[in-house]
Amino acid sequence: FFVPVSVYERWFLNATDVIFSVSSHLVPATPRKIPGNICSPLNPYAVKEFLKFVFHCMLIGAIYLVWLQVTTPNTPTVEPEPQPIQAERIIPPAPHVYAPALEAPQKTMTDKVLDFLQGPCDPIIPLFKQAHQLNTVRPLVTAVIDAKHAGSFNLGQICDAFDYLMVHWKPLDDPASQELVCASADVWQAPGGDCDDFSVGISAGLSSINGLTRVTFAYNAQRIGHAYAEVCLGRIDPTDIAAYINARYDLTEDETISTRTDPNGLVYLNLDWTARYPGAPYFDAVHGVMYWPSIDYCTTF
Repeated sequence: FFVPVSVYERWFLNATDVIFSVSSHLVPATPRKIPGNICSPLNPYAVKEFLKFVFHCMLIGAIYLVWLQVTTPNTPTVEPEPQPIQAERIIPPAPHVYAPALEAPQKTMTDKVLDFLQGPCDPIIPLFKQAHQLNTVRPLVTAVIDAKHAGSFNLGQICDAFDYLMVHWKPLDDPASQELVCASADVWQAPGGDCDDFSVGISAGLSSINGLTRVTFAYNAQRIGHAYAEVCLGRIDPTDIAAYINARYDLTEDETISTRTDPNGLVYLNLDWTARYPGAPYFDAVHGVMYWPSIDYCTTF
């Protein structure tokens, strides 16, 4: 449809009349066989109708824009709040670990007789010794160590191995009637199992790259058993351990790093799977067995 011609439209059309009256004197008219043919060139009537159509389109467009402006709610523009810039965590170099070579204490003849009569410190020790295979697990461990932690044994290698098992681990129970300890290579190829399997996996893995580890089979007051591994860090300053682990894992105030120091001053870092970082709180044990695979030695506590 067309909007009724307004005063502005009349002014617009009058202006076109003036333009065409001037152009008619400048450009002579061409004889036409059919007078008033609106399709002929420079026909003032055709041009005037075209300009009228253009004017109505512009008028309708202006009315539509005004309608949009009136009906659109005037909502204030909310600028997004600036996101706080998080400072990049600076992780210090991984401290090197210098654990001395241990030697099993010399046993007297009486101790040997007692060992023969009493058997191993714990029934699980023979299963653990069989599963603690260094040759087959070493290539699997070296594949997950970050290149920047290559070199002599250091805390970065410990954390790399621990992180790999923790990320891929699937907790699974042993059969109700049988105690199983998976071979260390199987643990690294298909991470999963119970605390015994995790302990043998991390212990054998670190032992294969020159780490000194020990595994504890502990029992609490409710006679609930638990196994966890520890790695010896030598006579290292505990502040160096805390600085690296805190920076790498961005620990909260409630997350503490648990270590133990033996009578010789050697620091052991807990590698229990109960925390997302090395140094989990220790299991509340009342008695148990500590076993050093590298020297095949165990002791009770």
